[in-house]
Amino acid sequence: RTPAHDACWTVKPNLDLMDFLMQEAPQLLGLSDVRGHTPFAYARRDHWAVWMGFLTQRRHLIIPSKPRRVSASSICTTVTTSAAANAAMSARAAQLSAAAASRANPQLTGVATR
Repeated sequence: RTPAHDACWTVKPNLDLMDFLMQEAPQLLGLSDVRGHTPFAYARRDHWAVWMGFLTQRRHLIIPSKPRRVSASSICTTVTTSAAANAAMSARAAQLSAAAASRANPQLTGVATR
């Protein structure tokens, strides 16, 4: 999780923290956690109106005022980097899963698992 996830996953909306994050690192709003959820996926339904008003007032921090030109090479770099990161996370998850399985059943140590 990122600080933006934490700002949304609260009993009361943490508008001050989110305001700071949007000014300093607006890209955090689009990052997913390990479950694939972006920060506002964790906002309570009864807070949605508060968050919508907050985001509407600060849309200039999220949406660029001028369209940006995006090159094909930057898109390819992003996709390649994301694919490499996903592969590394999958490999690490498999290692952790195998380690947990061997702790749960020491007799299976060294046996290939699916």
